[in-house]
Amino acid sequence: MAPSPASSPARSPLRAARFAGLDGLRAVAVGLVLVYHLFPAALPGGFLGVDVFFAISGFLITSLLLREIDASGRIRLAAFWRRRARRLFPALGLVLLVCTAAALLVGGPTSRSPGRRSS
Repeated sequence: MAPSPASSPARSPLRAARFAGLDGLRAVAVGLVLVYHLFPAALPGGFLGVDVFFAISGFLITSLLLREIDASGRIRLAAFWRRRARRLFPALGLVLLVCTAAALLVGGPTSRSPGRRSS
C-alpha cells in the first residue's frame, strides 16, 4: 500500500538534505574574515576564512548537483544558475546599496593596507 500524501512530507528531492553544521562553519569563516578586516592585528590569519568558506560552499554546491543527477539523471545548468541567482541576487543588491550609500556618506576610500605609505 502506498503512503498517502498526508502521511508523507511533500519535499523535493533537490531540497532533501540540509547540512546545518556546515552553515554554522561558513558563518564562522565569514566572521573570521570580518574580524580580520576590522582589526587586522587582532586576527592576522583571518583571511583563511575565505578559503574555508569557498571549500565548504564548493562541497554544498557539488552535493546539490549530485542530488539533481540522482533525481533526474542529468544536470540542468540553466535551471541551476536561475536558482542560484534567485537566492543570491537579493543579498547582493542589498550589499551594493549599503556599500554605495556608505561610500557616498564617507566621501572616498576608507581604508589602506597597513604596510602601504601614501606618497
